[in-house]
Amino acid sequence: MAANDRQVRKLFRAHERGRNLTLSAVAAGMCRQTAAKYLGAGCLPSELARPHTWRTRADPFAAVQTELAGMLSTVPNLPASAALAHLQHLYAGRFAAGQLRTLQRQFRQRRARTRVKEVYFAQEHEPAEWLQIDWTDGSDLGVTLRGEPFAHLLAHAVFPFSNWEWASPCDAENFASLLALVRETANRAGGLPGGLQTDHSCTVTHRVGSERTFNGSYAAFLARYGLQARTTNLRSPHENGDVESAHRHFLREVGVALGFRGSRDFDSLGAYRQFLARLLWGRNATRQTAWAQEQLRLRPLPAGGLPDRIECDRRVDSGSLVRLDGHPYSVPPSYIGERLRCRVGWERLELVDAGEPVRVRDRCWGEAQGVEWRDLVVAMRSKPGAFAAYRYRAAFFPTAELRELYGQMETARGRGQADRDWLDLLAAARDVPDQRLAAVMAEALASWVAPAAPQRSGSADGALGRATGPPAVTP
Repeated sequence: MAANDRQVRKLFRAHERGRNLTLSAVAAGMCRQTAAKYLGAGCLPSELARPHTWRTRADPFAAVQTELAGMLSTVPNLPASAALAHLQHLYAGRFAAGQLRTLQRQFRQRRARTRVKEVYFAQEHEPAEWLQIDWTDGSDLGVTLRGEPFAHLLAHAVFPFSNWEWASPCDAENFASLLALVRETANRAGGLPGGLQTDHSCTVTHRVGSERTFNGSYAAFLARYGLQARTTNLRSPHENGDVESAHRHFLREVGVALGFRGSRDFDSLGAYRQFLARLLWGRNATRQTAWAQEQLRLRPLPAGGLPDRIECDRRVDSGSLVRLDGHPYSVPPSYIGERLRCRVGWERLELVDAGEPVRVRDRCWGEAQGVEWRDLVVAMRSKPGAFAAYRYRAAFFPTAELRELYGQMETARGRGQADRDWLDLLAAARDVPDQRLAAVMAEALASWVAPAAPQRSGSADGALGRATGPPAVTP
């Protein structure tokens, strides 16, 4: 019976303690002849074994190696099963299905010798030298806010030396989300890195001729806080490898945590951000040794930390709208043509004129629009024909109840007349609070007596069957 390495080691120990051959063999659980063999050789069984390099049977594919090489040259990812099926078709009865494993082994060996594979070169990172930044899609997590699907990205930052990370939900890959991420990361880390490393997205660069250069707002931000900047080469995401790898692991952990939570619904964006923050602190707790070294090299923050908003100027267009990050925000028509100061925070937006607030509201996310019907209803009432195809018509039906009331008017009076009457109603209800608006409008409609049948007069009102006036609205 063959002995194994464990038995022979036991044999050597017993013999070194002075036991004779017979007693040493008994202690190791082997016969006297086997013990003498290994004591004489002074080697373990694994060291005596010869590697098996010879074939035990003839290669069934030896005669078709040229054809197999041609197949792999034409289709490098050709499965061995497909190649075997092709050979069986060409040479009926010559090859059996049980020879598939032999062909798979030959394909694996051939590819190992000939396929060029990508090489990843390990990098030496200096503490606090760079902060890698990238965005990843968080929509597949299935998160909802008060039952509504929350399509969002996760802005993600990683210090490569320690892999300390932070992430924030955002609606788009833009300068505002980058600024918010850097602010949160730096304030929570307690200091600034030497520089920011990003890809070549339009968030930070734009094309000038055949080259790309940093955007003015990004360059100004870097200069203000003394940050260096570098970008990865085009179509080279592996150069941002630490944050790219962190995307995968973090998204998986968020998905698991949501499963354990039992619900993917949150009461607010703030509650979702707190949920992510708890996960991030837990992940960063395992990196404290390297992170302690990195913190010593962080540059100090300015007094009060990094600001929580950016400021810019925007001109109010002819539609009485200000556009920020692809979202329109309405203001009273008196500001058309004026330049307003925009203070864009992570969750709040302020539009200011000469130091006086014009509009203070929540920032829009996703497909939401910041058009407020109260700003535009008087102007729209003077041009009711524009209402039917107005791009932001939905803003004039802020709730499902109001949309249903309008539907009743449209059924009773036709769309053109319903549009005019609806604008009259809204204009009269501008001062009604949002929580009472639907009830007040319903009451006004219920008390409105339908007009008489259309008259045969030449007047436009008679031809359309228009009522003499809108129903009275009591705030």
